[in-house]
Amino acid sequence: MDHSGSIVPFSRRIDELRFGVQSVGIELWKGHRDSEPVVNRHAVIVLQNKMNGRLSVHPLTEFIFHYWKYRAYNSQRLHANYLCAFLNYILIENRMKYKLTSLKELRFSHATEFLNNLTRKEKSRMTVRKAERTLTLFFEFLAKKKLLEHVDESAFKKKILYNAPIG
Repeated sequence: MDHSGSIVPFSRRIDELRFGVQSVGIELWKGHRDSEPVVNRHAVIVLQNKMNGRLSVHPLTEFIFHYWKYRAYNSQRLHANYLCAFLNYILIENRMKYKLTSLKELRFSHATEFLNNLTRKEKSRMTVRKAERTLTLFFEFLAKKKLLEHVDESAFKKKILYNAPIG
């Protein structure tokens, strides 16, 4: 399988890693005469090495910034947490079951399995719906970038329906 492109294949040592969410503060100077910067907090997706505790900001943070960069920190964190839970479930906790070697191999069935797992864990209907919304946007984001082998961008095209004249 060709792994050229934007998504790097997984290491055999992925079980030593964990996806997580970290808060970062960005200082902004609103005007050149301001004496104090404004600190904006953002949620970033990180990969944590469980062996040494090191954190690396993951490129999938772009997904969070794409949809929620200008939203409140808690909105960013919420969606980042859902995405990290999905990635940990599919790629790490159940890696032997799904045997994915790259995010390019993701399918809708992986998201369905994850959402069903949330239901089995008796998560609220609202939690499952929010996770579903995050994953739908995540798959659409990857499909638009042509980073999925089994999902095409056309799966997300919204159809405009016109009302037939009442006669």
